Amino acid sequence: MATVEPTPALIPFKEITEPGYASRFVDRGLTQEELPGDGVLLHGLCPRCDAPIQAFLPASTVRSVVPTPAPPIDGSVPPAPGSVAVTADGGAGSPGVLAADTAPLVCNCTACDHPGRPAEYPDGCGAYWLITVEQEET
Repeated sequence: MATVEPTPALIPFKEITEPGYASRFVDRGLTQEELPGDGVLLHGLCPRCDAPIQAFLPASTVRSVVPTPAPPIDGSVPPAPGSVAVTADGGAGSPGVLAADTAPLVCNCTACDHPGRPAEYPDGCGAYWLITVEQEET
């Protein structure tokens, strides 16, 4: 019997993150659009509900966007070369301190009406993740 994947509109709202979200966001057709005013608009697919989303990164010049490595099993997060250390998740799914080159992203899909989405959230399925932003040296 074939497994049927739920469509984005049928995926219930849930504030959640998973280690593979950042990689899926970056690896599945992510495009970058440089905007006036030192910003970059990312266009991609939500790693949870597969709906198209956009995220604005107010950075001077972004060279590339890469997934933030998943933390080790013991909860420690070693600093990446040339970056600030990131504290481990406190168990609630949100980082305590972000490195200067790390950006949090959330699903902001508008084409889907995820069941159970609270009224204070006008969009999105609840997924969130971190990406690392590399800036060009000037």
